[in-house]
Amino acid sequence: MNSAFAHVAPATTNAPAQDASPDLASWMAAARAGSLTAPDVMDRAQSLQAAGQLESAAALYEAWIEHNDSPLCHVACFNWGTVLSSAGKPESAEQAYGRALVFSPGFAPASLNLGHLLE
Repeated sequence: MNSAFAHVAPATTNAPAQDASPDLASWMAAARAGSLTAPDVMDRAQSLQAAGQLESAAALYEAWIEHNDSPLCHVACFNWGTVLSSAGKPESAEQAYGRALVFSPGFAPASLNLGHLLE
């Protein structure tokens, strides 16, 4: 694994925001336990994004990625990068896109978004 992208600095603190979904704690626990599928985590993160809870969505992706070996980790990293970018964290987004490329070197959407960040 490319050490430049081996670890992304946490986007949030471990404590959920005060206005976080009441389900966030259970979703985070399920992500850490490896009991969410990739579509599950994407659906839950999307609902957090729609509620304006970008930091919570990013934290959910991060927890899931760290505790799963799904063949869809590159997609989750890509989505994580888009959330981080939307949250105004371009350096963290860059790392997430890079991590997506570690999982799947030919994943064009991550390459394109990374290129845009580096412009």
